[in-house]
Amino acid sequence: MTHLTVRLLLAEDSPADAEMALRELKRAGLRIAHHVVDSERPFLRALRAFGPDVILSDFSMPGFDGMEALHLARELVPETPFIFVSGTLGEEYAVRALKSGAWDYVLKTNLVRLPAAVERAAAEAQAQRERRRTATELEIARKRLQEREAALTQAQQMAKLAHVVSGKDGSFKTWSDNLPRLLGIGPAQFPRNIHAWLELVHPDDRERLRARTLDADATGQRGDIDYRLRHAGGAWIHLRQVIELVEVNDDDGEERWFNTLQDVTEQKLAEDRIKRLNRVYAVLSGINSLIVRAPKREELYEEACRIAVEAGRLRMAWLGVYDRKARLVRPVASHGYDEGFLRLMSLSMSDRVPQGRGLVRRAIREKRPVMINDVNQDSKFRLRNAALERGYRSAAVLPLTVAGEVTGVLGLFASEPEFSRG
Repeated sequence: MTHLTVRLLLAEDSPADAEMALRELKRAGLRIAHHVVDSERPFLRALRAFGPDVILSDFSMPGFDGMEALHLARELVPETPFIFVSGTLGEEYAVRALKSGAWDYVLKTNLVRLPAAVERAAAEAQAQRERRRTATELEIARKRLQEREAALTQAQQMAKLAHVVSGKDGSFKTWSDNLPRLLGIGPAQFPRNIHAWLELVHPDDRERLRARTLDADATGQRGDIDYRLRHAGGAWIHLRQVIELVEVNDDDGEERWFNTLQDVTEQKLAEDRIKRLNRVYAVLSGINSLIVRAPKREELYEEACRIAVEAGRLRMAWLGVYDRKARLVRPVASHGYDEGFLRLMSLSMSDRVPQGRGLVRRAIREKRPVMINDVNQDSKFRLRNAALERGYRSAAVLPLTVAGEVTGVLGLFASEPEFSRG
């Protein structure tokens, strides 16, 4: 028996019958708030204003048919239980009423059934409302979760983050949707285990990654490592990987490892630029100090090249004086790994010498530094093969000026690409 007040709308043209129904309900212990109508217009107003929990209706009333009342209730308040209470309701009409949406029917000659029918209808309607509310809340929660997942995915993409879950045998169990995109490949091309993954890793970093993975597996401790991996476009990207033991699968007892991966290529390039700038500052600082204390010009030239190589950690540096009358650059000092490279260089400024149209000539003519950030990729560099044989991967020629006029050049060769890019 419910302890809540049931709001009851009665469509009944007989006040005596309405009173009998209410009396039966109250005698059974139901708490009732009721409203009685006997025609269509008051019935419609009550549906909107009174807001019944249960509707009771006579089947046949003068000027207002019970089936019409049921139709209006289904249209306006479809969730509200509708029960026929009638003096005469044959089997045919009872079936028709139930098929049209009535919850139940009670004969006026057997009102003892009415309290149970009303209480059951009210309880079932309340349960339906709870289920709908729960379903609505679940749908809202689902949409919010989808929004959060979408936001997380977007944040991961912006941060260039991804993950893969691996088993003890090195197989990849699951991975984030954006991990293949991070590598520039489609889902079908994504490696399915650590062995295939290692094939994409830079050869110089492969053993370090293998050892770090084995160490994490042996100790169960969190591990992290930075390494290079080949992107589908051909370039090497820098990845930072964190390896963590997250669970033991209850079904097979197998360990699972959660691997977080982040593309830190831009960060690495920025760090490298800072290192290169620091090396340049070290060179300039050393040369400035040298200018103050060097007693002879020849000593200044030699020391400038030595500082450039040692402080800047370069492969080779050379200094040449520009002879404007002879239209030639004459090397006067060098330091580092040369192995005859300077002798291969054509240092003429004459337009009639094709070989004289290289870095040195451009630096003098344009009065600005001229650089090759990756010798291996510069097919126009005439001495590319000779430079690569000597370990030169990037180069820069800096014009030396006095009172706005170029008096010489400082040539720098580094053993890594993009040394000169700041």
